[in-house]
Amino acid sequence: MSPGPARIEIVPFVPAHLPALVRFSRRTWSRPGSEAFFRWRYLEAPAQRVLLALRGEEVVATIAAFERDYLFVGRRRTCLETLDWYALPEYRGSGIGVRVLQGLMKGENPIVAVGGTADTLALLPRIGWRHLTRATCHRLPIAGASMSESIRRRTRLPAPAGRVMFDLFARPWFKPRVRRRPAGGEVRAVAAPGDDLLPLYEGDTGYGVLPLPHLPHLRWLTGGSPSMGPFVILRFMVRGALRGWTLLRIHGPEGRREATIVEAYAPRPDEALYSWMISESLVRAAQSGAVAVNTRTTCPVLRRALQRNRFLGAGDAPIHIWPAAIENASEPIHLVQNASDGALIPYPAG
Repeated sequence: MSPGPARIEIVPFVPAHLPALVRFSRRTWSRPGSEAFFRWRYLEAPAQRVLLALRGEEVVATIAAFERDYLFVGRRRTCLETLDWYALPEYRGSGIGVRVLQGLMKGENPIVAVGGTADTLALLPRIGWRHLTRATCHRLPIAGASMSESIRRRTRLPAPAGRVMFDLFARPWFKPRVRRRPAGGEVRAVAAPGDDLLPLYEGDTGYGVLPLPHLPHLRWLTGGSPSMGPFVILRFMVRGALRGWTLLRIHGPEGRREATIVEAYAPRPDEALYSWMISESLVRAAQSGAVAVNTRTTCPVLRRALQRNRFLGAGDAPIHIWPAAIENASEPIHLVQNASDGALIPYPAG
């Protein structure tokens, strides 16, 4: 029988809960185990809410959310993006997982959920959430070391032979290359996201739903934990004017290093602009030693630009929003990997 939820209290996380949350995290996830990592993850994040289900002094379930402003057809709303929603296996069926989610839903902020298990996706509409859109996932293999287990099963090639065949025949096709730099186009790498990005999100952006950059959160993400790997921030100029930006994360061990396009954004984009921005970002990823690059997007223009850069489809991720009746939540929608915990996954192994 599942332990009853009556003796369990739902409380906001405070620093005194950190030892219990560390024990829960170590039991639940494969993540770095250092004290510095846990301080960065739970104490230093500038725009995070965490709810804990406590039984005595032990955490039995959690949910977290990053706080960030969205534009819904020009109307600004502060939203929560869920992550780390989990209940210990022995508490499955007790309702405690739903209780921590409902703890977030009691607030005034709209909530955005990206992806989820089959059980999660079945639950959300039943408790008042609405399917907002679907993000398509994409992967660009650059070297044979990137071949996934599923591809090896389909080709029936041993792993060493598959890597050699890819490098001989497929690698030239997928090799990153700069595509049609516009006249006056220039790429500049910067150390940290700056206020100069914010005007890109003003006026008519071409998007119906647009998350805005939360600069303190981005600085926490890109500068706080070396174990997460280096981040690369690129600014794209056309005739001296800032036209868009991308954020790359480089992660993984030497020889199996990968990159994630965390963000790629330009207002009023066209396919050629996004194709150039993506291609320049891919060249930087390849220079870092990445054997593959991953991303996802809800934007049809960006999706076509990824395809022009020879990304392969890699599934999709449904996106839900609460409350269902939120106004002006309409296409086109811009969400890349920089939503929920997309920038953090994969975590370095513990």
